[in-house]
Amino acid sequence: MDHSNSEHDRVPNPTKVIHFPKTDILVPSQTNITQEYIEYFKDGLPSNFIEVSPEIFFNSPDNPTLVAKQRIMRAKDVRRKRHEGGYIRMTQESMNAGNSLMNEFSLVEEIQQVVNSEEAQQFAKEKGFEGLAYVRPIIGIINRENGKKYMVYPFIEGKQWYTSPPGMIIEDHEPVQPLINLFEEKGINPEDLIPRQFRIGPDNWMYLLDTDQYHKVPNRP
Repeated sequence: MDHSNSEHDRVPNPTKVIHFPKTDILVPSQTNITQEYIEYFKDGLPSNFIEVSPEIFFNSPDNPTLVAKQRIMRAKDVRRKRHEGGYIRMTQESMNAGNSLMNEFSLVEEIQQVVNSEEAQQFAKEKGFEGLAYVRPIIGIINRENGKKYMVYPFIEGKQWYTSPPGMIIEDHEPVQPLINLFEEKGINPEDLIPRQFRIGPDNWMYLLDTDQYHKVPNRP
């Protein structure tokens, strides 16, 4: 996988919507995916995608290359403990599922720039990894017949960075506080940035994914 995606650093990334009889397909306007690839999803999530855990689907259970994450609207109570260099997060309701697809695409390039930055790479190295990479979403699916919505990503082999002990999720932000601060400095609120958002690949890189709840900080250019 290309870890830097440096060729995308300065390319704007508005989203285009392609309408089919059953679905709306969302893709970045700057993309190299083909019309044939887009049409593969024209009837919704293809039948070869198997649900492997709630809201997570692999296109092959044995040798996956793609992962689809179903987006649903849910109330979300996010609290973060104030500590030196940190801040308190307010309780907030999640954006609806359709808007989360558009939102994630709209911030791809800005998130990529933060991930590529010297500060973010240094963060990963200090944690003992080779570097930090961003898993960019490929395509969004809105199935108008059943109301289901999905974002499709490249499958990243590896494991979750770590999962906190029961009852400790409220503290999960602390290992990634330097990254939270960095995103804030760049005008992005990383709403649900916690260690569980990272996978560690066999190449010992950290992979950031699933950024649908990130949004622009108000009153920032």
